[in-house]
Amino acid sequence: MDYELKKQYYNVYKNIHRLQEQMERDIGDITPSECEEIRMEIIQNYLVVGEREPAIVMLNDYIEQWVTPRNLFRSSAPVRAYVLLISLYLTTGRKKEAEEFLERFKAYIKYSSKDAEPYIAVLAYTEILGTMLNRDIVDGKNLLPKIENMENFYEKNKNTLPVDFAVSIYTFFSAYYFQMKEINVALEYWKKAYALSELAGLRFRTCELYKQLSACYEGAGMYKEALESYKIFCKDRNDVWNAKEYAYSDFLITEYGIKSASDIEKELREKNSSLREKTCKDTLTGLYNRRFLSKSLEEVLKKESKVIIHAIMFDIDFFKKYNDNYGHLKGDRILEKIGEILGAFKSETVIPVRYGGEEFLMIICGRSITETEIVANTVLQDLRNRHYSHEYSDIAKYVTMSAGVAELECSSMDDVYILCDMADKALYKAKSIGRNTCVRYEKQ
Repeated sequence: MDYELKKQYYNVYKNIHRLQEQMERDIGDITPSECEEIRMEIIQNYLVVGEREPAIVMLNDYIEQWVTPRNLFRSSAPVRAYVLLISLYLTTGRKKEAEEFLERFKAYIKYSSKDAEPYIAVLAYTEILGTMLNRDIVDGKNLLPKIENMENFYEKNKNTLPVDFAVSIYTFFSAYYFQMKEINVALEYWKKAYALSELAGLRFRTCELYKQLSACYEGAGMYKEALESYKIFCKDRNDVWNAKEYAYSDFLITEYGIKSASDIEKELREKNSSLREKTCKDTLTGLYNRRFLSKSLEEVLKKESKVIIHAIMFDIDFFKKYNDNYGHLKGDRILEKIGEILGAFKSETVIPVRYGGEEFLMIICGRSITETEIVANTVLQDLRNRHYSHEYSDIAKYVTMSAGVAELECSSMDDVYILCDMADKALYKAKSIGRNTCVRYEKQ
């Protein structure tokens, strides 16, 4: 057994445990950007020990609960999360999920700020992901210029991409050059992928790379080389899995004590189940998250070809000042209280959602635009009546919200994104005229 690797993996599991404990213990005391960095570090640690499923769950949860078109370019984390999640779906053979998230990623880019510095670069990411997704393109001559463009772009921007995705890109290049019988070029890209995965400690990826190399050699009719590569894959796989299994067992014994395997597994499942419980609801406010909203509206749109849908976008006024002066823990309490107010309107035709950060969304079907405005103003008045102190607000001495209302006949989820963008524009109008009010979207 590779005892150095076992020690490394044991430390990785300990680090994951420490970071998870930190997130649970310090909630309210760490900033959103610090929380993002901790989350991305946990995900990267999971990938080091080949635990893709927890990484996928965490990325999915983060995207569903926190990433919106409006904050897509707020930091590097939202873009990195989308790129990494799509590439992990591709790596694990889940093309349907990769397609779903790639289409949503494109929609978010379309309705986000065009002035953001990385906007053009992120458009190129989607081109790379789209090409990797559509592996049914087999004409090497037509594909070669696209691969060259992808290569040039990647070399200029590789420092902004997740390591696991970078390995996937080089592996993708290698496979297609093998397909085009450019063996030397294919091997150069394979070596780049291998070196990068070794440097990042992704030994599970290096094993897969030898398996992929064996398949490529076989496809090129180089059977001797294919067999040699497959033997290396088998040996490395056994070494890595043994080191991981022993490291994981040592970690469980250290953290949980000497218990039966079933007890350990039960406790571990309970500890990790919180990640999956978040798939439908926001844990802080108890409201639905955007994943639930998307699935609900997709069901509605399947039953009816066109539906008139209303959206209300809410945003807390001067919430950054509130957090800066009262602390994030008290800020979370405000979010919980607003969740209570919006949750009271929940019904078969009203879906209140934690949209991201201090933004909330309410989707309403089967009512008029006037009735929707009444709902919005009722929410705003209910919050005012509670008089949650906010001495640092520029418009009142208590917490208030602004709201934007929009209406659209929808036949697809793309129309829903447009509707939310309209409500967001109306919200901006409400903020520009003084906040603490509701504005209906008017086409310019």
